[in-house]
Amino acid sequence: MKIFGASLIFVIGLVVGINYFKNKNQNQQPNIILISVDTLRADRLGAYGNTKDTSPFFDSLAKKGILFKNAFSNSNTTLASHMSLFTGTYPITHKVYNLSSYISSKFNFTNSKLVGRVYLDETTPTLGEIFKTLNYKTAFFADKGNSWLHPAYGFARGIDYLYPFSMDDNFSASVVVNWLKNNNNTPTFTFIHSFRVHDPYLLSDSVYKKFSAPKYSGNIVGRVDRFHDLNEKHMDRTLNQLCDSENKFMSTINICDFSKPHFYKIFSRIKYWQDVRPDNAEDVQQLSNLYDGTVNEVDKILEYFINSLEKEDLLDNTIIIFTADHGEAFNEHGTLSHYSHNKEVLNVPLLFVFPKNDSRFQRNVVLSQLVQSVDIFPTLVELTGATRPDKIDGQSLVPLFENPSYDPKAKLFSLGLLPNESFSIRHEEWSYLYNIDGQEELYHIKSDPLETKNLAQENKEMTFKLKQELKTIITNSGEIF
Repeated sequence: MKIFGASLIFVIGLVVGINYFKNKNQNQQPNIILISVDTLRADRLGAYGNTKDTSPFFDSLAKKGILFKNAFSNSNTTLASHMSLFTGTYPITHKVYNLSSYISSKFNFTNSKLVGRVYLDETTPTLGEIFKTLNYKTAFFADKGNSWLHPAYGFARGIDYLYPFSMDDNFSASVVVNWLKNNNNTPTFTFIHSFRVHDPYLLSDSVYKKFSAPKYSGNIVGRVDRFHDLNEKHMDRTLNQLCDSENKFMSTINICDFSKPHFYKIFSRIKYWQDVRPDNAEDVQQLSNLYDGTVNEVDKILEYFINSLEKEDLLDNTIIIFTADHGEAFNEHGTLSHYSHNKEVLNVPLLFVFPKNDSRFQRNVVLSQLVQSVDIFPTLVELTGATRPDKIDGQSLVPLFENPSYDPKAKLFSLGLLPNESFSIRHEEWSYLYNIDGQEELYHIKSDPLETKNLAQENKEMTFKLKQELKTIITNSGEIF
């Protein structure tokens, strides 16, 4: 039977695919590089419309591949989102969020509905395990200080090499390049995480001068050298003293969790946000400016990385996927960081760049169809001819590669976990959000793409319709709605 343009055979609940590359007269499996930049919202990249020259290299790279304009994450948290990326399943399917008890204890919520689990169920395969069935060598690069990407959650399954750092500078990028170079005799799957865009938004002097407001008069320190000098002076202040701050934003985020590793990193986040006035327009604009600067910083790292791969002739048979786990908010809907569940937090970049000498794939294509993070897993499964697990919520994007006018008629689902639980469903025309406290949001995204006018009370018929669709997805997962 034909599904999404590939020949598939169902066997005992699994789908066995025909290798897309070998079908196209390719002799070797492609290398796969999956890059996830933590907290990167799509609209801060030039290719997505930003005019501040934040990402000249990414913009040039996008012209060599297929860019998805309307790609959305399946959660606003790093753990749940990345696990969806690694399994092709919604957070309510894989259930690895382990946040209900966390929320209840940290934020005094007592009406949490989700059960969740700490570790991925053994019956749910990961990308690492999928690629091991194809005899790939596999590597996972992620900062060991980022507790949300701890290998024990299930990310380590099928991974040959675990590297305890993210690609946050040229040195770490060179380590990734060396690993790829040393394993160039066999197909490789490499997951690369970057934490460079995540707060605190700290910039080199030259980037700070380019993006900071020239007459900013507040207390936010955006230069990395000055910030670390201040930290040294204030290290005698205890975390307890800082976390007792009356700054209301600090009281809503998890940076005062003392159990996390890397005391200095946590201290830095606390000190940074202590100086932010969340209701002050000048401070919020400065945060936004500095965030653009971090996007520029990661763009430079990406440029170094890709150019290094080019010099080592490592791109001839390599697929690069560039995306993010979620975005970031700057009071568009009344909150900072990624503790909201609207477009600015869920709309993420998604770019596929195929082997440069492979003429079968189109270049410089921008697609507007709705897609989501869970679609990456089945896409890679189809491209490589791996065995397709039966339990996948996403759909392959290969039909869009072959026919850019193809309409997948997607319905996107997302689970919000902080500061409280919320669920959203998104169609081509409408976006609906249900909060655990009973609040509802409905946006007509065709006429209101920035989701500024809540129509939940005005259009109760559509609100009810989408709520029922959302309820079906949630109850089918075994959760209670």
